[in-house]
Amino acid sequence: MRLTNHLGMGDALWFEVGEDLGRFSINEFCLITGMKCVGSTHLALVVDNRLMTRYFSPLRGVLREHLKLQLSNVNFDDDNDAIKLSLLYMIFCIPLANANSVNIDPKYFSLADNLAEFNAFPWGVLSWEATRATICNVVENRLSSKRRPLKKFDKIHYNIVGFSHALLVWAYESLPTIAAKFTTKYVEAIPRMLSWTSADNVKFDDVMSAFTVKEEKHVIYILYIYLCK
Repeated sequence: MRLTNHLGMGDALWFEVGEDLGRFSINEFCLITGMKCVGSTHLALVVDNRLMTRYFSPLRGVLREHLKLQLSNVNFDDDNDAIKLSLLYMIFCIPLANANSVNIDPKYFSLADNLAEFNAFPWGVLSWEATRATICNVVENRLSSKRRPLKKFDKIHYNIVGFSHALLVWAYESLPTIAAKFTTKYVEAIPRMLSWTSADNVKFDDVMSAFTVKEEKHVIYILYIYLCK
């Protein structure tokens, strides 16, 4: 088990399911993902950013799509640079998934240039913060849409960032009804997300019917968004 030291649990998310409360905090996130969730995420600004200067000049900002294009070009000074940019691309595709329109902070390129520091960095802290923000935004958007009348062609949009898969696995671990209906558990693995695989073609009515309560609960909509995205 990976150590976490967030005893205050001030940023924990609580979901009401029937008459029970389920907690999703950085502790659960850590157990599910196995990521390092302790330590400072502060990074000093580095003026001489070698990777950006070498592979992305004269771009003002580097998007995830730019990383993908550079990796597909297979034009590197050495294999180590290819590994460094591949790791950075993986970070912003999975645990820190973001939109292609968002610039990647240059400080992360400097961090990737030192693989020892990159591997020791508490990526789990950043991933949890991004994931938590996304979940809060989903709930707020849902509540906002219910407070105002929607026009005929209005659509509700959800900007999914962070490591949303961790929420799914938390639901599998915490809600046996959801796990039995939508997943298969193969083994007891560490981290816990390696134990589960999700069913395909999940529909909203299927998610709703998995709950025994009739009330609309926030967790139902959130699970539907991630199960069906």
